[in-house]
Amino acid sequence: MRAAVDARHKSSEFKRLNNTPGTEAPAYTLVNARLDLRLVESGLGFFVYGRNLTDEVYYTDIAATNRLSGSPRVFGAGMNLQF
Repeated sequence: MRAAVDARHKSSEFKRLNNTPGTEAPAYTLVNARLDLRLVESGLGFFVYGRNLTDEVYYTDIAATNRLSGSPRVFGAGMNLQF
């Protein structure tokens, strides 16, 4: 079994070269987690994960009144096979 938690902080930044008012994206922090379980003999693995666990609202691009939002909170699960 393996567990991982990571966090990423991004400070505020202007999204345009001219640094005009209204193009500054505020700072944000994203927290993610993943849990893996591998059955060694069969090579079968299962995993669950969560991204943006705090459901932080953040912007990847800002141009005047237009805003491109980042991904909301996401949960997922899956399985894989190594052979």
